[in-house]
Amino acid sequence: MIFGFRKRQWADEVLEELNGKYGAISIVLKNFPCRVDQSSNERRFSYPEFGQELISTLMNRELQNLDQLRQTIAFGSSKSVSVKLRDLPTIGITVSGTPSSSDRQFQSDIADALIAAFESKNIRS
Repeated sequence: MIFGFRKRQWADEVLEELNGKYGAISIVLKNFPCRVDQSSNERRFSYPEFGQELISTLMNRELQNLDQLRQTIAFGSSKSVSVKLRDLPTIGITVSGTPSSSDRQFQSDIADALIAAFESKNIRS
């Protein structure tokens, strides 16, 4: 017996807001572009390298001064930045919470909070 497979029909989608938390770090992403399958509502990144490019751009360009970021959010404020990747809409990202004293752990917590935000809307690579 041969089963027919239907071709997926992907459409661009922009999610108004995603929230993620890891440990004591919270992240909010606004205006988040992704792709959605019209039949199953499965969501994927806009392109295969999107997740890695987002984390890399965020950490290496927008949040590169970890000491300043740590001081800002340690006193109860948040830090908001904008990230533009390729020809996609600009993504607003806000980081808040209680930072780790270790740069390595702090960066890891931010990355894990981003992953939690992706998972909150079942976005896959």
